[in-house]
Amino acid sequence: MRAADEQRSGCARKRREKDKLQMRSSRLRIAKAGSVAGAGVGVILAALCVGCGPAAEMVEAPEIEEAGPVAFESGAGLKLAPETREALDLEMAQVGSGRFTDRYQAPARNMGGRGAEVCLRAVVPAEKAPKQGVEAAIHDAAGTKTWSGRVDEVNRHLVKVSGDVEVLVCLSGKHDSAPAGGGLEISYALSEERESLSVPPSALVRAALGDFVFVSNEGFLLRRRVEVGQVDEDRVEIRSGLQLGDSVVSKAADKLWILELAMVGGMSNLETAEVAQ
Repeated sequence: MRAADEQRSGCARKRREKDKLQMRSSRLRIAKAGSVAGAGVGVILAALCVGCGPAAEMVEAPEIEEAGPVAFESGAGLKLAPETREALDLEMAQVGSGRFTDRYQAPARNMGGRGAEVCLRAVVPAEKAPKQGVEAAIHDAAGTKTWSGRVDEVNRHLVKVSGDVEVLVCLSGKHDSAPAGGGLEISYALSEERESLSVPPSALVRAALGDFVFVSNEGFLLRRRVEVGQVDEDRVEIRSGLQLGDSVVSKAADKLWILELAMVGGMSNLETAEVAQ
């Protein structure tokens, strides 16, 4: 239990450090984008300066900034002028739906031939053990080649010792080249396919405070906490926090996150507001 708590604490600390670095490294990017917006760019630069540097912790979060190409209102979100949206290259997309399956991936090693078959062995936690006979995939170290296989054996002789099980995955059919060398991995489904809400990966902001997307909110862009499920290359499963048809920021969400941090005066003010809500 203590080890798990320490791991979670370490992950949160790393995300905080990442958020701070993103704020600093993005000042020039947003300043450059803001220069297209014209006379109001000074407000963006001033807001970014509020959120940076050693004095950031002492700045009080404003309720709303009225002037310039960007405004922020607590509980409503960010409001951007059309020229600012264009300068940030902001795009929107609707929350859709798709079919998802929970999958587990684990390192494996080639056990050589077993008759005409080639099999790989992996040791996985007992709670992640697959059912015997399910389809599996074998991936090379570079992630460029995949072989099809099946779970041939699930050996539980290690459970009492380490809480793990041994999984044997064998290739299906004949192959011109068998997986060899280090860095091999197997993957298999842990659940049946399900229908869930989905957003583009670029819409998701993963930060120390949690996972968020920016949702259209009566002229504002409101940061909303979401529960994330399966993450694929082209879509992210959303288990809660959104509704089908919601309009979300699909491009430049990371810039909006940095901008909101700046507008409220830094992470500590944002954390206070989150707790108050």
